[in-house]
Amino acid sequence: METIYVHNGVAYLSKDLAILNGADRLSLYELKLNETETENIEIEVNLQQVLIYDDYEENELVFDTNEDLEYLAISHSLDGLSTLSTKTMNRIEQACIDYSVDEIFNRSED
Repeated sequence: METIYVHNGVAYLSKDLAILNGADRLSLYELKLNETETENIEIEVNLQQVLIYDDYEENELVFDTNEDLEYLAISHSLDGLSTLSTKTMNRIEQACIDYSVDEIFNRSED
């Protein structure tokens, strides 16, 4: 977690900089910034669904897949997500790939 200091509506990454700009103990607010948004997200994949669980927000999303083991993907369009979500999208895609590879490998062993 990173701390951001706010004085008169201006955010500072440094407490010293806020004090140099006139902040005192009564006028200085501290905000905690959670930098671990993608680490708090758990992704579980099976052939029919992708479960995305946000441990921090205690929120759960379930998306149906295309059920194509060779090109497994979420069937719902996720266009329009912010660029901050690119890491999360990459993790979802990688989880689908990992599941597919494991399933294909396990079937070939039988």
